[in-house]
Amino acid sequence: MKALITGITGQDGYFLNQFLLEKGYDVYGIVWRNSNRKMGNLELLPERIKKEIHIFEGDVTDTNSFIADYSKAKRLLNWYPKTSFRDLVKIMVKYNIEHYKKA
Repeated sequence: MKALITGITGQDGYFLNQFLLEKGYDVYGIVWRNSNRKMGNLELLPERIKKEIHIFEGDVTDTNSFIADYSKAKRLLNWYPKTSFRDLVKIMVKYNIEHYKKA
């Protein structure tokens, strides 16, 4: 399994990273491309663990980096979507309807 952690250099990312590595995940993290402290809390990890993490620079607020086809994720991470966008919308709408019926 593969996991992508946004904010991997912060407190929550630090602990989530360790948890996922212990569970056998391949961990990928996004660090803010303008950050002076690129590894943040991850600097506290032993070197052997740091070598297991795949770090990419990026900015989750840059919507242009998310509006595209999945070819880069496919190429870099060997990732393929399991659900089509159309099916995902159906799932979300169904969930919302059921959730608000209970309210």
